Amino acid sequence: MSTLVLGRQEAQPGEPLRVAVLLADTWRGDVLFHVDAFEQTCDTAPVASQVLPAVPTDKGQVAQARLDLTAEDLDQDGFVSAAQGGTDCDDANANIHPGAVERCNGVDDNCVDGERDAVDAPTWYADTDLDGHGGTPVRACVAPAGAYAVRDDCDDRNRLVHPGQVESLCDGKDDNCNGDVDEGFNVGAPCTTAQYLPGRLTCDAALPTRTVCTAIPSVTAIDSSEVLE
Repeated sequence: MSTLVLGRQEAQPGEPLRVAVLLADTWRGDVLFHVDAFEQTCDTAPVASQVLPAVPTDKGQVAQARLDLTAEDLDQDGFVSAAQGGTDCDDANANIHPGAVERCNGVDDNCVDGERDAVDAPTWYADTDLDGHGGTPVRACVAPAGAYAVRDDCDDRNRLVHPGQVESLCDGKDDNCNGDVDEGFNVGAPCTTAQYLPGRLTCDAALPTRTVCTAIPSVTAIDSSEVLE
């Protein structure tokens, strides 16, 4: 049989924990003490363990057995050094430990993923389509390779779309990211079709380097007084 004894929650590091074991009259055999130490909660891996066998005394007598269990926490932040089986990546600095707020300061404050989870990381803009302009936001303490501080690419999935690009195609896209679409093609300007009908210039789907004159759909008005009941 075994018995689980939890330490006092208010116990301070270095304080002794006394446990009394009262055996039934019918007990036969020795006693084995198995002690585990944990950092914060008992549902994690122990940072120190020790086993101590003890021989029960005769009825009416008391025997004492001392067990010293050490899990060194040099900076007293509640976490044992990773070198000693704990999770503290810097046991000399009480501000560095699991659960600390990660910031861009050149150190891994919470001992997880370096500075990739820093709350104060600025936003950079990656050049996903490799056209020399940033467009895809990414947060990092230091600018990733190929990222820019300014976002000026309005379509970072198309390397033919970026500031300075010539609007050479009449395709309904803002190729140079200036807020205008198909400038230079006069799309929407009035024109006359080959059938001498009024029309508007539209992009030629078959040849996007030019426009065509598309007739304006006519609307026939109906005189409501002529509608039969």
